[in-house]
Amino acid sequence: MNEQISKMTLSKQIHGRLHSAQTVLSTLLAEASTLSDELGGLYGPWLVDPSPTPFASLLQAFHGRLSESRDRLAEVAERHLGVETGAGEIQLRSEEASAFLGATITALRETFRGVYGCKQLAHFGFPGRTPARAAVLLKSSRELHQRLADPDLELPPSRVPDFDLDCGQLARKIEPPIDDLDDALQASRDHSQEVEASARLQDEAVAEFNDVFLQVAGSLESWLRMAGRDTMADAVRPSRRRPGLIH
Repeated sequence: MNEQISKMTLSKQIHGRLHSAQTVLSTLLAEASTLSDELGGLYGPWLVDPSPTPFASLLQAFHGRLSESRDRLAEVAERHLGVETGAGEIQLRSEEASAFLGATITALRETFRGVYGCKQLAHFGFPGRTPARAAVLLKSSRELHQRLADPDLELPPSRVPDFDLDCGQLARKIEPPIDDLDDALQASRDHSQEVEASARLQDEAVAEFNDVFLQVAGSLESWLRMAGRDTMADAVRPSRRRPGLIH
């Protein structure tokens, strides 16, 4: 696990769990030898094979289990953070594509208004006003493109003598910004699904960690109290109200 993980890079809840795990792991490492001897002395008479004491191996196994769960949580959380961080760039791309398409449609509407008048805008498929929402803008722009690209589209009388607009050419002009917005919105939908999947993995990692932490920290607390180390036991006591954290 990257020891440089800070509160600024991971959520407060994740960081709190990693910090609690490190406290318990450090205590296990520091007290493993002494604690195993003390527990062996307490329970040795009732063990089938009191020498060597099994407590050293048990403490080592608990340390390995908690370390593995902690590392998985840190890895999944960092990956989820990276996925969430990419949302800003994707959102910006959608906003830029929507703004450009909206400006293109607005300019085109003004061109048609100048040549054919306001009353004819609906005939060509222009909305009353350029939609602000990207998805609505994309839908109306597609409908406009389909209308302008129709070879059977009849042109109303022009207000400009001996001049008409080439609707087919103008339809081709708005194709690229329509495609750009379509791609941007699809990327946003794909990323949302990725964020949801990543969040589910993080939730699973948190739930697994909570269970492991409660077992390891709870057992360590009990053993320390048995050995008469109440102060140290209090330091690793797992919270019952906040799973995965020290009390």
